Amino acid sequence: MSDSNYHVNLKKTTLNFEKRWKLFSTVNCIFHLHKFLITMSLQKQFIKSKNVCKVTFTLPKEAANGAADVQLVGDFNNWDKKKAIPMKVKNGEYLTTLELDAGKEYQFRYLIGGDTWENDWAADKYVTTPFGIDNSVVVVQPEKG
Repeated sequence: MSDSNYHVNLKKTTLNFEKRWKLFSTVNCIFHLHKFLITMSLQKQFIKSKNVCKVTFTLPKEAANGAADVQLVGDFNNWDKKKAIPMKVKNGEYLTTLELDAGKEYQFRYLIGGDTWENDWAADKYVTTPFGIDNSVVVVQPEKG
């Protein structure tokens, strides 16, 4: 085999490996994302008499990667880590419930182990910050009707 044929075959092999790796990575990512989407959620209960909404934030324990603590930080506590809201473990998930004013949107993220930030992949939407980071958003709009 000449050097030029070897180079062409090597290039094809590398390209095929890259395509297979991308496919594997994409499928693997979708699997894990689907797993988290099943358990991540924002549950909302509107209280019309107070014009607030009880929002339950849920993060699967697997997303915490073994961290001892998970906290919720966002617009509702001015992104102050000192005022971070601790989440409690229940049935293999970290949970916390807040009463938020209706008619607003709140950006938030989970703080895992005091140094790792994670979004809620089942958030109502996402907003890119001036720092180039996406924040999760919970939209608290009263139900119509």
